[in-house]
Amino acid sequence: MKVWIVTIGEPIINNKNDLRIHRHGLLANYISTNSSNEVVWWTSLFNHFTKEFEFQEERDYSPNPNLTVKLIKGCGYKNNVSISRIRDHYIIKKKFSRKINNEKNKPDIIICSFPTLGLCEESIRFGKANNIPVLIDYRDLWPEAFQDLFPKKLSFFSRPLLAPLFYITNKMFNSADGIIGITENFLQIALDKIKRKKNDFDAQFPHTYNKLELSEHQLNKSINFWKEKSIKYNSDDINICFFGTLGYQFDLETVIKGFNKIYDMKLKLIICGSGHNKEKLIKLSNGNKNIIFPGYMNGEQIKALLSISHIGLCPYLPKKMFIEAIPGKIIEYMSEGLYLLSTLKGGVVGNLIEQNNFGANYNAFDEDSFIRSLSVLYKKIRKGQNNKLKIEEYYQEFFDQKTVFKKYLSHIEKSVTIHAK
Repeated sequence: MKVWIVTIGEPIINNKNDLRIHRHGLLANYISTNSSNEVVWWTSLFNHFTKEFEFQEERDYSPNPNLTVKLIKGCGYKNNVSISRIRDHYIIKKKFSRKINNEKNKPDIIICSFPTLGLCEESIRFGKANNIPVLIDYRDLWPEAFQDLFPKKLSFFSRPLLAPLFYITNKMFNSADGIIGITENFLQIALDKIKRKKNDFDAQFPHTYNKLELSEHQLNKSINFWKEKSIKYNSDDINICFFGTLGYQFDLETVIKGFNKIYDMKLKLIICGSGHNKEKLIKLSNGNKNIIFPGYMNGEQIKALLSISHIGLCPYLPKKMFIEAIPGKIIEYMSEGLYLLSTLKGGVVGNLIEQNNFGANYNAFDEDSFIRSLSVLYKKIRKGQNNKLKIEEYYQEFFDQKTVFKKYLSHIEKSVTIHAK
């Protein structure tokens, strides 16, 4: 069986910056190394996180004998919300369309992540023309995400202005053979959009995480990196870590303001990542020596920081796209047994935390609520109360990549069989 995976916006396998691989890179790697199936991963050679091109020119390369990565070059962009990004995606869409039309070795199935809309449309068009099933991997609420960019006073304009995008998106979902949701809630949202019931091609597979296994030398090297920044595990400090883009998706301002009010707890707040809000957040921290901004970290540095941290910070804006999902960041924290400190009360993650005693929820934009919830976790940790083992076991059962992707691969193979009948 030959599988095409179509996804941009993720770090590529064997990238020069040693960034951790995300959902579809992990899926491509799993299928190609755990089965005899051949995988082609169509993606961009532009790194969405570092805002750099991985290579100067388009190329194909093979990380393993069953996997080919086909890199397409757009124009790149500096800001996630920009005309340049729209242009970049349009260029990639047009190039992708030309390239697949010239492919002699056609796939047995195509899995395309949504967004982006353009690549999904091209995948479905090609699939229909060549009698190939297409599964849309629904990972973000789009174009709903654009509604969040409108000021509250103008929010009533958002739906009519975005109506063409909603129409095209729904048409695309209707044309796909099946939809893969990152949660059952996500899958149901997609099915509600197009007013149909679940079929045999539809399924739900959560985000997963590749729990990096380091040698003792590698781990010690990365732990020493953090020691140089005064971050240790066996000190009196409770370490709170965050990994992510420092942009509009997170309410880190409330976290920093609340953290600056704390004087009776020994804490370190480590905010890893880059983004247009970074300088603003650094200024807001007002020189607090217990708030560290180390920048964007590689996989080994993240693994080491997770191993010496106690709490994983999840300061999402309480939007539907996060409330209905289990973001990959949550799973990343759980892989090392960290308590979760979240703004997603009442959602999938918030309920997971409360039902299993995996951390605490607080109200977004509420500094006092943040401090209260952090205090609860702080006292538990100081008393030696933690659910590290239970959290790790939950991760292994529901989010470990081998567990999730074994089922995902089985569904892919079943979909090819059903489509051939």
